[in-house]
Amino acid sequence: MGSAYRTIPALSDNDLVRFHSKYTMLWPGGCWEWHTGKTTCGYGRFVLNNQSFRANRCAYFVFTGTDPGPLQVQHTCNNRLCVCPLHLTLGTHKQNSEYMVLCGRQGSVVKPEAVIRRGEDNGQAKLTRAQVLKILDIRASGKLTLLQIAEQFGVSQSLIFMITKGQKWEEVFNEFNSRPHLEGGHT
Repeated sequence: MGSAYRTIPALSDNDLVRFHSKYTMLWPGGCWEWHTGKTTCGYGRFVLNNQSFRANRCAYFVFTGTDPGPLQVQHTCNNRLCVCPLHLTLGTHKQNSEYMVLCGRQGSVVKPEAVIRRGEDNGQAKLTRAQVLKILDIRASGKLTLLQIAEQFGVSQSLIFMITKGQKWEEVFNEFNSRPHLEGGHT
């Protein structure tokens, strides 16, 4: 999260009711999993006064009365969606990184919830994998312009450009381009 942080504002009674409605206790002593807004990195997201905050930071504040300030709110359960106060501790960026290495989460998956969601698994994705393959196939055929493809799929021309250059949906782009070429385009 770096050194930049925002002070969490006081929560009204309505804010508290909203906060408590956005997670589910999976089992006694287990994670309390956030089930609404999420960041692209897979953390819960809660909006207060038109500002977005990570749900784990808000949870720490709600349950302890202490704003985490410049410290990170770490998950001892390794579940980025967890807001259970028993699973949250404060630490520096260095401590959080060391814990991540100790748990084997530096580039590998401990729990599906701890993964950066890509492609269709990202709740903000506008396209499916199949649609991206179709976009790449159409573009390779040369039959439509970027704008025409964008209009056909209801997305921006810049997204189509980034897909066709491998800047978005890189895994699908690489898979598509590793396929054997047939006369007249890709298979």
